[in-house]
Amino acid sequence: MADNLFVSVVVPVYKVETYLEECITSILNQTYRNFELILVDDGSPDLCGCICDDFATKDKRIKVIHKENGGLSDARNAGINIARGNYITFIDSDDYIHEDYLKDMIDIVLMYQADIVQVGYTNETSLLGNSSNLQEDMVIFKPEEALHDMLRLKSVQVNAWAKLYNRELFTTVRYPVGRINEDNLTTYKLILASQSPVICINRNLYFYRVNLEGIMHSQFNLKRYEVLSFSNEIIDYLGNNAAYFKSDIDYSEMRLAIRLYNECVQSGYNKQFFEEQKKIRTWLSGYNYTSQQCGFKYYIMLRILKKSWRIYNFFIKLLRS
Repeated sequence: MADNLFVSVVVPVYKVETYLEECITSILNQTYRNFELILVDDGSPDLCGCICDDFATKDKRIKVIHKENGGLSDARNAGINIARGNYITFIDSDDYIHEDYLKDMIDIVLMYQADIVQVGYTNETSLLGNSSNLQEDMVIFKPEEALHDMLRLKSVQVNAWAKLYNRELFTTVRYPVGRINEDNLTTYKLILASQSPVICINRNLYFYRVNLEGIMHSQFNLKRYEVLSFSNEIIDYLGNNAAYFKSDIDYSEMRLAIRLYNECVQSGYNKQFFEEQKKIRTWLSGYNYTSQQCGFKYYIMLRILKKSWRIYNFFIKLLRS
């Protein structure tokens, strides 16, 4: 039965010629063989396009799309549009996967008829293939439970990669082009579209490379504040059901806001983006929190920030040094 499930592996490719061969090779070496590999050359100015074409001549499972640069979301969407698989998975082109990545997720799909399966990830080579939680190798969520969990930043991760999705979930969902927080704005929609369990396997089968040249690690800029639109967008999307998730949405926004605020301070751009930082402080000072609601760590951070943002900034800078 497993062999009857065809998987589309979508890899957006842009300026990663140093890592691309390792990524593609790890996919072709999967123990589960019934898949197509869609390499989306997003107008990469280096040799990535040639590397993709070279691999395609050696393996008939590979399809290559060459397109003008449109960003990560546009590249993923291009792959989704031609995908023939029953299931789809996304892999960033500077990452790579364990040989059992597809097999383990397909096994879970067959066992539970799951629409979304997530595996663990690591940036330490020695941990690839290991369980990240020996006490809890697998967690099964109903869709609404999965959304609660994701908003609380627990087991269900917001990232698009390291997951296997039923292709039907993308019938009306695509990644937002031109946004740098595309995962935040899409994963919750896929969870809500699911009609069956969302399952997290805690085995580390995905190697995530910290790319310091990537969007989220590049020079701090005004576009980073787009993430603060997440709360309003998910509330609009949920409509009448928003109240059920309101405390979780507020918690998620609090965590996103603190992370963004801290990154700005630690990057040395606090004066340049003073007004944006002030808006975050104003929102956080009005956040209705207790230590039980937000955890002791964030409770203390919020208390200090509310008392004196200058003292808070001082300590945040010390943590970076």
